[in-house]
Amino acid sequence: MNRIIITLSLTMVLSCVANAQTYYYKLAKKVHNGTATTNVSGGQFITFMADICYESDKKGIGVGHGTLTRNNNYSNSQFKVYIGKSYWGSDAAFKFTSDLATLNVVTESGDVYLYKRSTAPAKATTCSLIRKTSSGGGGGGGISYPVQPVYTTGGQTTTGGSYGGGTASGSTGSSGSKCRLCNGTGRKISLVHPGDATQTKWCSECNKTVGTGHFHTQCDLCRGTGWIK
Repeated sequence: MNRIIITLSLTMVLSCVANAQTYYYKLAKKVHNGTATTNVSGGQFITFMADICYESDKKGIGVGHGTLTRNNNYSNSQFKVYIGKSYWGSDAAFKFTSDLATLNVVTESGDVYLYKRSTAPAKATTCSLIRKTSSGGGGGGGISYPVQPVYTTGGQTTTGGSYGGGTASGSTGSSGSKCRLCNGTGRKISLVHPGDATQTKWCSECNKTVGTGHFHTQCDLCRGTGWIK
């Protein structure tokens, strides 16, 4: 009986490995504070297996960043959203177009890295971004992300829905845990369609220049209190 179970388990593992797909995504654009730049380079190999994906080498072997799991609550017919551990830690999300041709890595700070699926350079054998040491942290799903624009290589943007979920926790205070989404301010950053990325404005709450699609709204995780009880 044990031999049968081991054989079946091994068969299932080999089947998953055989069905895994590895693609190379070339960095095409970075958007920081609403300002886009195409003066970028590098790329990541990403392997898909069932409902997970992870950064890997060209053979599909993981580079040690962890895995991301598809979140069906925030995926739809246009986008596939994966949440979990990656080079950017456990607070970033991978948002693919439905055909997996375009990837937006959206960080907790609101930066967006646009990657396009393409043929890997002849000398590329693994990801250009690999952490030297493990950053630790929990798995995905612990952060509620604001609405983020999805960038394509044509220079256009489309607005996807919110994605993320779960209860976030930070430092502990007398009123509970400080809200990690708004960092205790009671207000979160919400990005809408940015329009012309060259247009900027001054944000008095962030005390810096931001894109015209940058706004602040009441944090829906702590309901404006700054704390999670």
